Amino acid sequence: MLIAGAWAAGVFVFMPVWLFFTGKTVERSLTISPAGISTEIGSFKGQVHWPSVKLVRTTSQVVVIANANGNAFFIPSRAFQTPDHRTQFLAQIDRWRDDAS
Repeated sequence: MLIAGAWAAGVFVFMPVWLFFTGKTVERSLTISPAGISTEIGSFKGQVHWPSVKLVRTTSQVVVIANANGNAFFIPSRAFQTPDHRTQFLAQIDRWRDDAS
């Protein structure tokens, strides 16, 4: 029991420290293009091509774009200057996804 308790306590101490050092606290940039989604967080860059995008869903507060491997982008409504910009963003995604399939 003592060893199990020590491991449990260690996990609770280790997790916040690990998240502090590995968390992405830099602002993320997300750009869409005919090729797909480009994202950048500090020095990390990534690309998701439209055929890999399996889900685009919206709520009043967020746009969710998920790819086949389970990773997802959650784009808050505050990321758009106006509701019309959000609508244009979603319409463009639909066009490029249709073109890629």
